[in-house]
Amino acid sequence: MKTWTRSALMLVGGTMGASGCLSILGGNVDFNGKGGAGGTGGSVSGATTSSTGTSSTTTTSTGGTGGAPAACDGGKACVSLSDCAPTSTACVTNSCDNGCCGTTIASAGTTCHDSNGTVCNGAGVCVACNATADCTAPMGCVMNKCVPASCMDGVKDGTETGIDCGGSVCAACAPGMDCLVQTDCTPGYCKAGVCAAASCTDGVQDGTETDVDCGGSCSTKCVDGKMCAVNGDCKNDDCYGGICVSCTDGVKDGTETDVDCGGATCDALGKTCGPGKGCAGSTDCASTFCADGVCCNSACTAGSCNSCAVPGKQGVCSAEPLGTACSTGGTVCNGTGTCVACNTASDCGGSFAVPGCCGNICVDLSSNASNCASCGHGCLGGTCASSMCQPITLATNQSEASALAVDATNIYWGTSSGMDTVMKMPLGGGSPTTLVSGLQDVQGIVVNANYVYFTTHASSMGTGTVGFCSIGGCGNQPVYLSKTEANPTGIAVDAQSAYWTSSVVAPNGAVRYCALQGCSGSPSTLASGYGEPDTIAVDSNDAYWTNYADGTVVKTPLPGMTGSGTVTVLATGQNNAVGITLAASNVYFTDSRVNRVAIAGGAVTQVVAPDNAGAITTDGTYLYWTTQTTVNKCAIAGCAGGSTTIAANQSFPGGIAVDSVAVYWVTFNGGTVMKVAK
Repeated sequence: MKTWTRSALMLVGGTMGASGCLSILGGNVDFNGKGGAGGTGGSVSGATTSSTGTSSTTTTSTGGTGGAPAACDGGKACVSLSDCAPTSTACVTNSCDNGCCGTTIASAGTTCHDSNGTVCNGAGVCVACNATADCTAPMGCVMNKCVPASCMDGVKDGTETGIDCGGSVCAACAPGMDCLVQTDCTPGYCKAGVCAAASCTDGVQDGTETDVDCGGSCSTKCVDGKMCAVNGDCKNDDCYGGICVSCTDGVKDGTETDVDCGGATCDALGKTCGPGKGCAGSTDCASTFCADGVCCNSACTAGSCNSCAVPGKQGVCSAEPLGTACSTGGTVCNGTGTCVACNTASDCGGSFAVPGCCGNICVDLSSNASNCASCGHGCLGGTCASSMCQPITLATNQSEASALAVDATNIYWGTSSGMDTVMKMPLGGGSPTTLVSGLQDVQGIVVNANYVYFTTHASSMGTGTVGFCSIGGCGNQPVYLSKTEANPTGIAVDAQSAYWTSSVVAPNGAVRYCALQGCSGSPSTLASGYGEPDTIAVDSNDAYWTNYADGTVVKTPLPGMTGSGTVTVLATGQNNAVGITLAASNVYFTDSRVNRVAIAGGAVTQVVAPDNAGAITTDGTYLYWTTQTTVNKCAIAGCAGGSTTIAANQSFPGGIAVDSVAVYWVTFNGGTVMKVAK
């Protein structure tokens, strides 16, 4: 039920139809109690009371029954009172009845404290008095104002502008009485010294108007921005904070969360906000998703590195910028919508000796075996200490282990203590397998796609041999390319032939070769007349080798190549030249130092200062070599700051080989087969 009270209203020929509208003084007042479409009309009852010069009419309407839900005649719909604008005075309170916002006028005599008044006048205004009893004696109540006796003596005196009215003490004057200023008159205004009757078309705020010629009892409602007391004063039926507002004025006002949308008022009118507009909750958004203070196209979880407020992408759930703080599964955003522990090492704090951010996870690069010294640098099952992968022992008890070679699957080596063998085992470790036994003093090992080739310094016949065995095994029945070689040492192969050095003193030292599958035991000589040829390497055109006793590095074209038989000396004066390897148009060799000379010839350049360098190999980027106790590396271009030791405390490491992930070597005195991650 809805109760409406208006002072000085008179029920004149009021009629009530099914719409619930009552005709009062020629105007229509809408009540919330409306009949539903197709239902029965509401009812109305009226009563009139009088007290000390004032009158009030109280009308009660009840809603109809049946039919569709009630409409609000352009007013605001509501679910609860919180959907309606706040009240402006204690004499006017909001209500939410039958799904529509309305206002309830407090009854005359209700205590109030607005506008310097003390009681409500029954018309929604807080006044000083309704009756003399409301005033302190000897004051009397005239036109809702407590006045002294001089304002009731029938004489124009004091500051009065008319008899017993106007001025600073008495009540305002009625129309036709003299006046000086607007406040001397009620309910009209002061015009040419005479109070004129209030009008809704006089261009002055007077009477019950809440702003000039609108609101209050005027049929003209106030537009947006004009003053108001209740929702009914406003054209858009929304009085907020004493000002008329709406959801179509192009201004963010009232309870709106963005311009003309959102908030209780606009939401009730279906004026929800689109993507990127401000919101306080899901009901403010057409999408029903409110995130980060804006309407979003989809749900965006707070702290998850997705936001609907990313600059330039407002309203679309997008990844937060790289480095944005987060709390769901990490501490910083990775720029693709995931909250991670880190993006860079600086995100990892100071709890690590050498902090690193690897795969968005904080690690200690000084000890993490999967990220040793750098992200992704794993130690292949070994440990990491001081940012270096530590060597792994693959095999032990390999008596005087010497030569070494690797392919994509296995590591191969030989022993040289007397009754020696050619062995193999998987690169990742496991049990060694004997391919060939009963050999003496294995010196060189090389492998191609199908066979492992080897040299020995002596055999049961008292001479050196060059032979091969299938990498899958040969039943200890190797094929010999030659059984009558003089101290064959280094060995290399290409697609057609095997090449080896015959390491005897000058002038008998030679380089020999034979077809890979054999040459009827009669190898050919590629070059001769050298002192203790040692290690050998070949490319597509030439063979290169070191001469230990001569201190030279030489090359000669391979059989069938242009210039075959011509020997070119690349370096002289190299004290005890031993190891040799090829990379980037250069020959690298050791003579205690690590040196470089161009394949085409030229000056010899020292890459690494003397450190007892022996066996050497390369992966095309780095050089790797052994000393008496260490395994070292250096960039092929040089390492002015010194080489890097990748393994220390090794007992006479000998043969050395490398693949894409590791460096392999054997120790002569220790009898071990070793590897370390590159």
